[in-house]
Amino acid sequence: MGPKKTVKALHAEEDGFDLPEEAPRDESEGNLAEAHASARGRGRGGKKGGGRGRSKATGETKKRQPVTCCIVPGCTYPKYPGCRFCSLGDHKKAFDNLMYQRRSRKDITQEQKDAFDETMQDDGLAGREVHQFAMDNPPELKKKGLVDFAKFVRIRGERLATVDQNGCRPFTERAWYKYAENVEGLSEQEAQEQWKTFYADRSLKRDNMGFHGAERLWLPVHELDFKERSHYVDNQVHEFSGDLRAPAAAERQMLKDGKHVCAVCGEFAVCRNSSLQDHLKRQDLSFDDEHFSRSAMQMEDLAKGPPTTPHKKDSKGKMKDEDELTPEKVASLNPTREGPILHRSMESSRKKIVQDFKKCDLVAKKAMDTFKEHPTELKAADRALLSFARTLQFRFETGCRCQGQAKDIQQMVPDASMCAVGPSVSASVGSDSAAAAPPSPSSTAAKSQVVTAEQLAARQAMSFRDFLAEVRTQKHKFWDGNVADLPTLEEVEEMQDKALTERDPLEFAKLKKEWALKEKILQCIPKAIKQAADDISKHMKVKVTENNREKRRRDEQTSKDALRKIREDAQAAADQVKRRKTEGKKAQALFTITLPVETVPQVPMLTDTCKSGDHWKSPWMMSGGEDLAACLGDSALQRALSSWGSQYKRAMSNAKLTQASLPMDDKQGRPSFNAYIEKLLPRSEVPDISEVAGGKGFMDATWLFGLAMDNTCAGFIPNHASTFRVLVVGEVRFFIIEWCSLSSVMLQNEPEPKPNPEALLTKLQTLDETALTEILKQGINSRQCVLKAKQVLFIPAGWLVVEAAVPQGEHIYGLRKNVFLKSSANKYEEGIKITQASGNSESACERMRKVLEILKK
Repeated sequence: MGPKKTVKALHAEEDGFDLPEEAPRDESEGNLAEAHASARGRGRGGKKGGGRGRSKATGETKKRQPVTCCIVPGCTYPKYPGCRFCSLGDHKKAFDNLMYQRRSRKDITQEQKDAFDETMQDDGLAGREVHQFAMDNPPELKKKGLVDFAKFVRIRGERLATVDQNGCRPFTERAWYKYAENVEGLSEQEAQEQWKTFYADRSLKRDNMGFHGAERLWLPVHELDFKERSHYVDNQVHEFSGDLRAPAAAERQMLKDGKHVCAVCGEFAVCRNSSLQDHLKRQDLSFDDEHFSRSAMQMEDLAKGPPTTPHKKDSKGKMKDEDELTPEKVASLNPTREGPILHRSMESSRKKIVQDFKKCDLVAKKAMDTFKEHPTELKAADRALLSFARTLQFRFETGCRCQGQAKDIQQMVPDASMCAVGPSVSASVGSDSAAAAPPSPSSTAAKSQVVTAEQLAARQAMSFRDFLAEVRTQKHKFWDGNVADLPTLEEVEEMQDKALTERDPLEFAKLKKEWALKEKILQCIPKAIKQAADDISKHMKVKVTENNREKRRRDEQTSKDALRKIREDAQAAADQVKRRKTEGKKAQALFTITLPVETVPQVPMLTDTCKSGDHWKSPWMMSGGEDLAACLGDSALQRALSSWGSQYKRAMSNAKLTQASLPMDDKQGRPSFNAYIEKLLPRSEVPDISEVAGGKGFMDATWLFGLAMDNTCAGFIPNHASTFRVLVVGEVRFFIIEWCSLSSVMLQNEPEPKPNPEALLTKLQTLDETALTEILKQGINSRQCVLKAKQVLFIPAGWLVVEAAVPQGEHIYGLRKNVFLKSSANKYEEGIKITQASGNSESACERMRKVLEILKK
């Protein structure tokens, strides 16, 4: 055998822990060490003493008892000290239960007891018996024995119910039309509209269970509201566990076999699936059976009255005629000792209550001062504030009277229920004097709604008992207990003195109970006062905040209304001025006239440009085609056009103009558009004017332009050069007139000195349609056209351009480029004369002369 193991090691093995192995000891070394060891004495409380230890008188040492296992077969737990059984496996508890039954049961003889004792002396037999008893009586169930019972219950009754049914029924489309016509009374069109509504509702259930797989919708058309009455018989089998005390061998065998005693017939029955349903079905049960009827003894007992508590028996076992209620037990009180203790506790609680009263009084007075400063207009319309104020003043008055300081009572608002005496309290409390009787409610209601000094003085002079007798006190009581239980601090002091002098235990117990009630009441009063003060303070703060917010909102709205009115007046004035200008201004025929092709021919549409020829001296149009589409498809140019299309209207609005333009740079796709224009121009026609100041920049410049929908203008091309126009979006109507032919006709009948070009242009715009038609018939060279998107329009120098936007769509914008051509040298010379006649600077005319010299080379 190996070394013996300690209890700790055995416990660790049982729990699954691994402990380090103990090194074997030499018996001789152990005995020698134990013989020479000094056992130190134990001090007080189990601590080691400071004295010298005593050595054992002899060299003999007691060997420690070995740890052995429980005697129950198969149990590996160690024995409990002083017992043959273990406590970990509950075998000791089972053995104790057996020994308890052996001592307490009175139905066993002495011979059976001796046989039990003899059996328990044998470890083998005792272990098996205890193991069997532990298996039959699990200790965690706390019952010595368990048996399953079953009883049969039959319940008869009547039910009344109001039922509201809502459901869905399946319909195909044809079935719905029949149902709608025959049941709902709908027309064919109404049924079709309703079916479409149902079909569009995806929350309805659908299936394909109709005829030949037709789709069905589950429509909510079933509605039923009815009352139901039903009679029922409910047969039940109740299974439960009960106690089977001291089961015999036959009963134990019955439990093992699964047989139970039938609660109806008293016979044994074999359970099937832990129930007696099959057995009960074979019984012929009715309400006439004795198990469901009262016996004669029960009927006699019920005739005497309702069941009562059984009478107690006296010491001789005789039944007493009357019940003797056990009086309330008074603990072994010692008033002489507990009186001062109660006095100290009452004094401490009273001081705490006084401090609470002082704190809540400050909060309440602050709330009352805030109420006085509250705006009058808010008080007049706030009924909730009136209720809060009455609650606070009532609770504050209650606190003042409990403290005995009636002179500190304050009245915030009048209360019609203050001076009315209630019948219940007046009879039990009474009044101190008839002279202090409060006035009637009618007289109080007739007084002013403002609390006067006389009313406040009357309230302060009222006695405590009269205060308790008021209807308001009974109605608005906020403490636990009766109204008459409300104490004062003076009464508490009297109770303190009584606690020191009372010597009767019963009276002292009543005094403690009374003090507990009054202490609870006094503790809740300061809390209630503080709560009422907080409620009214928060309410007033909220109302003031809302009022300020409303005033601020009202002022802001007034300011907004005033500003809006000013803007509306200004807009109305501007509209009136604009209306007067529009009404007084005649429509200019130059922009609205529709001329026949015989009078003003159309601008010719070319398919391709020639490198030279007379068509560079007159306007022409052509479709851009693939070359223009490729040019406009350049990414940089696309970004520039998109940006310009979204902002040119803002630029016109800021400048209050009907047209806007913006020069392009290389990052905006200008080289791509210039390359397209260069393909159209012959190189022989393009001069090199780089030696003129600004000449190279003029020839490279390209402009983005945008027009308003009501844009109309008439004038010369900038710098009197030729121009190319390309529209990206929109349409523009052009009326182009050769200036030399127009001026010669208009100056025929003009007196000397001849008017300048600007005056002639103004006169042209004032002509009506008839006069303008007559002038154009006198041999004036002119053209007309409508330029659309993705088309190119060329206008040479020396021509007057009249354009009007065609109001279609939302945007009109495109690109424009001006160039000098050698073929336009004569027309450019006329442009110099127009510039001089218009009064421009001499430097500008000098620069134009230099350009003219280059064009004539």
